[in-house]
Amino acid sequence: MGDRIPPLLRQRIELLKGTKFEMPPETFERATKCQAVFDRVLVWQWPEPWYGGDKFHGTDIDKSESTKARQAYDTPRGIIVSAGLNALDVLRSQGMDVGHVVHFCVNSLYRRPLDDHDSKHLALLRVGDIVDSEDLADAIDNNLCRVDVFDTMSGQEHRIVGPSGAPWSPKLPWMES
Repeated sequence: MGDRIPPLLRQRIELLKGTKFEMPPETFERATKCQAVFDRVLVWQWPEPWYGGDKFHGTDIDKSESTKARQAYDTPRGIIVSAGLNALDVLRSQGMDVGHVVHFCVNSLYRRPLDDHDSKHLALLRVGDIVDSEDLADAIDNNLCRVDVFDTMSGQEHRIVGPSGAPWSPKLPWMES
């Protein structure tokens, strides 16, 4: 049986090892045993760099434990762990994929618990809640892709293209070409 975990997702989880944002192995195992469906996206949240620490950014004011907990719960940043088929279509047409670091609207009230204490969970989002991708921005900055305008029968359409101008979309990272 083939490994269905995308290499980018595995790489991201490895990069977090040893940090306070680490996804413990048992949590990773539970997180990857579920598959989002329809337009749903499951995201492992981790704080923005300025959220980290015991003090408010740029001050000597200590954060209360409840503030730290709220910031960890409400952080709008994370790694896409799973996406439904409709969500994958939208993500890939926008140059994103499972394993990308994204920012999202924090209006979802739902979390999928990954432990008995609900201390570790995945944010349950709709694909439209994703606001941006750090990985797509890096790809554009490194000239791996760009946004181009095409004339169509119904007007102009924007698409992400590779350096040659051919349509660009992430490949299924866990399948051979």
